[in-house]
Amino acid sequence: DPTVTVHCIDPWEHAAWMDKVKAEFDAPDLSPEVFAENVKDCPNITQHKGYSPKDFLDWSEPVDLFFDDAVHTNPIFLENLQHWGKLVKSGGIVSGHDFDPNHYDIMTEVSRLAKRWKTELHVLGAVWWIKKP
Repeated sequence: DPTVTVHCIDPWEHAAWMDKVKAEFDAPDLSPEVFAENVKDCPNITQHKGYSPKDFLDWSEPVDLFFDDAVHTNPIFLENLQHWGKLVKSGGIVSGHDFDPNHYDIMTEVSRLAKRWKTELHVLGAVWWIKKP
């Protein structure tokens, strides 16, 4: 939807796991240039270079939807939930990927957040979401 702005955050720094993904799936390089090429027909996508949340602590723009598929362990996962969760509007969605027993911190922190917000945790496959009260 062209009325929606999508902000994508990534450090765009090479990591060893990228080589494995590239080889296993015959994937293209994971780079800002490839990302930009993949979304070139979506002018409402804004690319941000940096680490979340530490490089975005001064972010003040309210968020309708936050989707996390970054670091799957604490303390960074919890820091992301705390930082972006406070910026999500009432009625907005906090969501992410990898809600499964292999990612204990995700299952634990997401369940705690749903309980704290007194809202239902939804899971479909490995994707989870919570509506902020």
